[in-house]
Amino acid sequence: MPSSYPLQNLCLAVIAGTPSIAACFVGLRLYARRRARIALGWDDYLVILALALSFGLIYPSVRHVIIWHVGIHIWEVDQYNLEPNYTEYHKILIAYNLLYTPILPLVKASIIFLLLRAGWVITPIRRTLYCILAFVIGACIGPWLALIFLCPPLTGETTEPTVFGGLSCLSHKQGGIIYVFLVTANMFTDLLILPIPSLLVYRIRNASLQSRLTVIFSFALSLGVTAMGAVRLKLNYQSILYKHHESDWTYTIVYCLSHAENNVAIVIACMPPLRSLILRWTSNKDEEALFRDQTDTINRRIYGDSFHLRPMSATDDTSKDQFTGTSKHNEGF
Repeated sequence: MPSSYPLQNLCLAVIAGTPSIAACFVGLRLYARRRARIALGWDDYLVILALALSFGLIYPSVRHVIIWHVGIHIWEVDQYNLEPNYTEYHKILIAYNLLYTPILPLVKASIIFLLLRAGWVITPIRRTLYCILAFVIGACIGPWLALIFLCPPLTGETTEPTVFGGLSCLSHKQGGIIYVFLVTANMFTDLLILPIPSLLVYRIRNASLQSRLTVIFSFALSLGVTAMGAVRLKLNYQSILYKHHESDWTYTIVYCLSHAENNVAIVIACMPPLRSLILRWTSNKDEEALFRDQTDTINRRIYGDSFHLRPMSATDDTSKDQFTGTSKHNEGF
């Protein structure tokens, strides 16, 4: 794009660049699993799938920015080319909705499965996590299916009366309500998950205060994603629900905030599994060898060759050492 439109260039950089940053953290996550000789589980596969969808979202998002002149002052846009080809735009809209909608729920589900690994033997926590997971799945699948049937947009912010050859479709306002529900459901899920790591850490008697605080902090980072969702909702809800636009409505990058939110969520979801890798990097070779010996048994018991776990009530405290990344040798970390 021309360098004379720096805001648009920034928006395109966010769309194309943030998935690459997230990919680096996912790569480190997988490297940490390999170094710890831990088999990949559902939490890893889900975050990988979220990353793949984030990369897939780049093309329709870039096309949206270009055809709607995002980041360009309205008076700098050729008025004869102000509106796009609406047939193309409808295809872009469907592709965007299909790819965007599952990303954050997949990240939330990944965190839930990670917590299930550590909290499997604690029945109340396990049941709570299953309930939250059911909510995440329902809050994703329903809107994902509904948004396929958005009415095709037309000029003047009107729409076709039907979609796909005569099927009933959702109006602009109905689609806006679904978008608002998606954002609020993701924010609500963050708040539901937040206390659970604290409860797990509280039950671990052999972890140092620093280890406990580090684990809690790594999960509390998800509040950053919650804040981004709240900001995006505040900036966007009027145009989504009420078609209220500023006079210079093209000069904005609010559209790009969702991409930053998605990829920041992926990065933050990778933070807790990276704790063991950081411990290895900060330990000397003798400490690393001892740390590996002490955690091999824990890894096999918690992670096994697959995700399926068995409650092991006799060693509840030992099974949570991997969650905090601590052992008797490195408790001081």
